[in-house]
Amino acid sequence: MVKWEDYERAFAQAAADAGHDEAYVRRCMTYAEPLFRKGLPPIYDQVHLCGLVGYSTNYVFAAANATEGVI
Repeated sequence: MVKWEDYERAFAQAAADAGHDEAYVRRCMTYAEPLFRKGLPPIYDQVHLCGLVGYSTNYVFAAANATEGVI
């Protein structure tokens, strides 16, 4: 099992590599830590959700924006 400190370190490095600043990392970690400690996956945005569930972004965006009964 991944420890919080390892997750936080890896996230901070990936965020820095993607050009995000420390304030962004702090906001994300403030959101993520309570979920992580409960064994729940933090979901940062729609693209991240798509990667977690294995569906294409086009499918998820279409499903999210569809009117009832269309899909």
